[in-house]
Amino acid sequence: RRLQDKFHQYNSYVVCKDGAQVVAMAAFSTTRPFSLDAKVPDLDAWLPPHGNICEVRLLSVRKEYRHTRACAALLSFLIAQLLQKGVDMAVISGTTRQLGLYKKLGFQAFYSLVGTPEAQYQPMYITRADLKKARWLLC
Repeated sequence: RRLQDKFHQYNSYVVCKDGAQVVAMAAFSTTRPFSLDAKVPDLDAWLPPHGNICEVRLLSVRKEYRHTRACAALLSFLIAQLLQKGVDMAVISGTTRQLGLYKKLGFQAFYSLVGTPEAQYQPMYITRADLKKARWLLC
């Protein structure tokens, strides 16, 4: 028995491996509804004007790889994929433990925290222009 993401059929995945071991991964989708659509009433009303929007989810990096090139390489590749697909805005539910990283990349917080008291997340967005800046920041 395996856990399968509720949005799996709509997700595209990016994976970073060290040999045969997966050390980092993330998923993104341009298909609505997003998980944030269920957490933020009238999601689009909270966002700047946009056309091709996506949601990035399930960012995971093995602890021993978090401060290595693996994380930067994964994020850089993810951003390249989003730009190639013509995404002009991405949204995330950012874990409150990593808000500094998200802000450094150019994400902007909107709305109040979502989730449970044990696992709180900040809805955030990033524009295409800031995605381009973030990609160069990671190189």
